[in-house]
Amino acid sequence: MRATAAVFEKLFTPLSVAARPITSGAAGGASEAGVSATPVQNVTQAGILASASSPTDLAISGSGFFVTAQSATNTTDQFYTQAGDFSPDGNGNLVNSSGYYLLGYPVSTVAGVQTTSSTLTPVNVSALSGQAQATTSIAPVSLKCRKPLTMSRSSS
Repeated sequence: MRATAAVFEKLFTPLSVAARPITSGAAGGASEAGVSATPVQNVTQAGILASASSPTDLAISGSGFFVTAQSATNTTDQFYTQAGDFSPDGNGNLVNSSGYYLLGYPVSTVAGVQTTSSTLTPVNVSALSGQAQATTSIAPVSLKCRKPLTMSRSSS
């Protein structure tokens, strides 16, 4: 379930020295100027799983997120989404409808799976081979997280 709510904050403006009354008790010489509404999205509850017609659409059951990047060449800035509507771009990299590239851990027959955040790379399906087989049933799987996910919002 996803919901959007408004969070209201008071806005203050500094008083100029000429406008500030001598007897003012306002700390720091500020006056109230109004309010600001900031939309906040709640993505703490997952939606329902539904079948899809695209073979590259993905879904997460539970509270997980896909790791994405805005560029296939710069994956250091990472973003989290539950949108799994991925399709291959011209190079075979999976991209969602918002233009974010799906990131995953590279797999090698020599090194296996390397699982550090610096090794996340765009998921590329251009070299995949084999015959696709439709899923006939699904069962929930619980993946244990070794470290809690911390998200912060910068105000730039």
